[in-house]
Amino acid sequence: GILTSARAFSWSSEERLWIQALRLAPGNLRCHANLVRIRRDQRQDEAARALIRRALRIQDLPELHGELALLCLSRMETTAGLEHLDCAEALTPGRADLSPIRGRLLLAAGRYPEAAEALVRAYAKFPEDPDLPRELATALILSGRPEEARPLLGKSGLLVLGTLLAREGRLEPAERILLRCTVQEPGNPLGWANLAGVFEQRGNREKAREARERALRACGEHPAFSELKRELEEALRGSSGSSPGDGSPPE
Repeated sequence: GILTSARAFSWSSEERLWIQALRLAPGNLRCHANLVRIRRDQRQDEAARALIRRALRIQDLPELHGELALLCLSRMETTAGLEHLDCAEALTPGRADLSPIRGRLLLAAGRYPEAAEALVRAYAKFPEDPDLPRELATALILSGRPEEARPLLGKSGLLVLGTLLAREGRLEPAERILLRCTVQEPGNPLGWANLAGVFEQRGNREKAREARERALRACGEHPAFSELKRELEEALRGSSGSSPGDGSPPE
């Protein structure tokens, strides 16, 4: 077989092995699949696409359409990615392993209710996937179902929920949730910083400034917050041309 022949050579890398194997057996789909994986790991998307298209000319397999959908997702080509998933599911209907990719493509496309449904199925099938709870929570929040999202967000749920609502422009519920976050975790600068952004968008500059001052004090000298601290200082310098404050809490 291919690997038996390949062992007669001295290989400096897995990549060279599969390139040579593909030369020996250009119709072997396993060779194509392994080279596609290597090219994706190397972020050589166009080379991976070319290999997949060549493999599709040999045999129209759902796995190959799934690979193309993944490549489309990495480049935010959501329409093309969903079309490839449709092809894969037409070949083998009911494939649960494609639901995470479909959910992520729908989420990226802004089709939030459909994304939520796909990601619910994905999470039920792959509960060990570390990204799915956050992605499902995002889809639920942006579909107008924030209470369903909260159990998925863990300890930082209020902060994540408030931040996502603010990004969506839902400022009134975002403010309520972020205020609760600052009550529960007054020493977390991220809660104060995000609340400041909501106050700013709602036209309350004085409250925004006070929240930024609280965020700045909460940063302290912790190195993890050095970038946030710099951004807060710049924002405070730019507001009313005054200094960040003398360290006393806002009234």
